[in-house]
Amino acid sequence: MPSNALSIKAFDTKAPVICQPPPWPPALPPPPIVQAKFFVFASIRYDHPDYPIQFAASCKLHYTPAYDNWYGTSLTDPAQPYIYTTLASSASFPKYTIEVTYVWPISHSRGRMWFDQQFSTERPYVGQPLEIKAPDPYIRIFAVVREIPS
Repeated sequence: MPSNALSIKAFDTKAPVICQPPPWPPALPPPPIVQAKFFVFASIRYDHPDYPIQFAASCKLHYTPAYDNWYGTSLTDPAQPYIYTTLASSASFPKYTIEVTYVWPISHSRGRMWFDQQFSTERPYVGQPLEIKAPDPYIRIFAVVREIPS
C-alpha cells in the first residue's frame, strides 16, 4: 500500500521496525581537575530606598598553580563595576570554598564567601544556587558556579 497519496513508494505497516544505535565512542574521562575551567554567574540586589543597586556579571575561572585555586574576574573597564571570584579546595576535601567579591570603583566592594560547598566526589561540579542569608533585609547576593565541559 502506498505511504500517502503523493508517494509512489510502498511500505509494509505490519512489519516491525528495529532500530539499532550506532556503536557509540568510548566515554572520555574528564581532564585532571587542575585543567578544569569554571564559569561563574553572580548578581547582587540591594533594595535600600536611598541607594538601590542591581548588578550582575559573569567570568571564567582558570587554575592558578601558585595559589592552588581557580581565579577569574569580569573586569574590562576599571571605571565600571565588576566581580572577581576564587574557588579553592578546603581542608575537608572534596569540599570547596567559593568567594565572590562585587566591586564598585571608588565607592566600595562587598564580598561573600560560601564555605564547605559539597560537590561531586568525582569532579567538583557546582550547580546549586548560592545565596546569602544576611541580617540586612535589603540585600540579596546570588552566585552559580559550574565547570565548563572540555
